[in-house]
Amino acid sequence: MARRKTLAVCLVAVASLTLLASRFLEVPHRSLRVDNFPLIRVGMPQAEVEDLLGGPPGNYGRYAPGMMTAEGYLAPLGSTEKIWYDDCHRFEIYFDGAERVVGIHRRASYRQVPPTSSNWFDKLLRRLGL
Repeated sequence: MARRKTLAVCLVAVASLTLLASRFLEVPHRSLRVDNFPLIRVGMPQAEVEDLLGGPPGNYGRYAPGMMTAEGYLAPLGSTEKIWYDDCHRFEIYFDGAERVVGIHRRASYRQVPPTSSNWFDKLLRRLGL
């Protein structure tokens, strides 16, 4: 019986350490180069936009896509929208068939927030400020 309790305690300890390690040993994420956004110009190839912003379109933030302002932007006809965003910025850039910029839009307000979890471990970490 004591052997089973020891095994159970060890399993709980390993699971807890694994969860804790996953929180603190995250792979560093890419950073969106927000300061370079004003350098994007119509006619620029997508590869150059990617160089300026720090990589391909996608989420450079810590959380899932969030809330944004509901402003209107008329995209050029036949264009394809590609989005670069992080926790506080959302850049919508439109490309033609030759992968050249034909439209540029920056949301006036955008933010991503951490998910709210009812998991006891996440609640404990939030309470500890981690």
